Amino acid sequence: MVLFFLKTKQIMRFSFVTFSLLIFAQIALAQDKPFEKVLGWKSSAWKVRVKSIADSSKLSSCVVIKNDKQLNAFLFDEEMRFKKEFTDAAGEDEFLGGFIGARKIHVYSEFSGFSDIYCTEFNLETGASDQMSIAMDLKGEKILGHLNGRNCFLYITASKKAPLFNVYKFTGGDKMEKISFDLTRNAVAANLLEGSLWKELSSISGLSRSADIAIVDPDVECDADVADSKNKLYLKNNCLVLLMDKAPELLKLISFDLSSKEATYRTIKRSFAPVNLADFNQPDYNSFLLDDHLYSVQAHSDSLNVSVHDFNSGKELKHYRTMAKEPIAFKNTPIVQEGGGSIYSMGTERELDKTKQLLRKMLSGSPVITAVKNRNGQDEVTVGAYKRMTQRAGGFSSMGGMAMGAGMYLTYSPGFTTSWNRVTRFKMLVEHNTGMHVEGEMQQSVAEQIEAYAESIKIPGDGSAVFVANGYHQFAYYDKGEKKLVVVKF
Repeated sequence: MVLFFLKTKQIMRFSFVTFSLLIFAQIALAQDKPFEKVLGWKSSAWKVRVKSIADSSKLSSCVVIKNDKQLNAFLFDEEMRFKKEFTDAAGEDEFLGGFIGARKIHVYSEFSGFSDIYCTEFNLETGASDQMSIAMDLKGEKILGHLNGRNCFLYITASKKAPLFNVYKFTGGDKMEKISFDLTRNAVAANLLEGSLWKELSSISGLSRSADIAIVDPDVECDADVADSKNKLYLKNNCLVLLMDKAPELLKLISFDLSSKEATYRTIKRSFAPVNLADFNQPDYNSFLLDDHLYSVQAHSDSLNVSVHDFNSGKELKHYRTMAKEPIAFKNTPIVQEGGGSIYSMGTERELDKTKQLLRKMLSGSPVITAVKNRNGQDEVTVGAYKRMTQRAGGFSSMGGMAMGAGMYLTYSPGFTTSWNRVTRFKMLVEHNTGMHVEGEMQQSVAEQIEAYAESIKIPGDGSAVFVANGYHQFAYYDKGEKKLVVVKF
């Protein structure tokens, strides 16, 4: 997963003070690097991928890095002490995920255009590796996503014509179990668009439908384009939970129990203003699940609403409301817009003084909300607006494939299309048990710390990963300037 609401890349606008602070931060963090290893890979020639996997108890972690020639896996214990390195040949397959279990590291990948899944295994004791392919028959199915489970890897699809939700559960080697949830049972399908889960979870793209669903990792702050989706899938214990945000007053929920292989449907009612067809400015809304708390936001032309519900009971714990002409009393940070409305301002940042300015951004784009738990057990909630900006014709385009807010180069060429994210947001601090707002200044989030650290590092696209181990967030990345894999503790 990537981080949520990372600032738009800054373009030649570091002051001397900011630059000095970044240098100081990197010097300080140099003491908190659990691991560094020079690999010597030329990322300009081979695409580099960095991922992380763990065992079911997260007592062991593994950073996997691959290019088109080689796959390396680095094993760490529960205190993030390096234990062992594993290496095998690799190709142009896309790394999907994996897990640690049965004294082996299991890594799964697939080749573009092929339906088979490939498993690479490393024996933790002998270091030996083995590769095998697993045949997949996906005829009539649409891929929704994949995620790392407890002692398993999950590959998820929806049947295009039948009311079926399919989970392919990989448990090591060539072992794979297909679990198909028949949504006609328990009357689940009756609550879906035209009785079809695929239509509920997809949108029109050109002449066909494409999946519109986000797979959420609750341990890491989500990126804005993940939070933007109205359909979100979470793994809670041994159950997949699907949120479908289809109406302001009603949130649809389907739980897929991987043990009983039963699907159940329920709703959570919200006290948001309903859609009034006579109103030109329709309200918009979104939600996010963190542990047992459901956070929702609604943007209306005259008001901003944020609610906190107990996920299990559906009871509303707290409701925050601010009129468009009023200041937001429950925010802990200023309202900040990152990214402007044209290519000439896409790297700018500015503060917004008025609530109505934020509401305009939310209604012209999409309202988004996420939450992540901090080290004090409090919920850090981000509320804002997201819009993917696109501009055609001559101008400057970004080059270099930098990730995680690192530096960005611009080149001029006529007749091209460039895109960037415009994100407007504020943060609020919430007491987890009650949903009550906590006053005071917020500490810099882990995402912001990583962003500041990564500003001056040359990281290829998809060349980094964030995971939790030893009670801290670990930032693993490939430094293509130094040609080495680095893990930093935050």
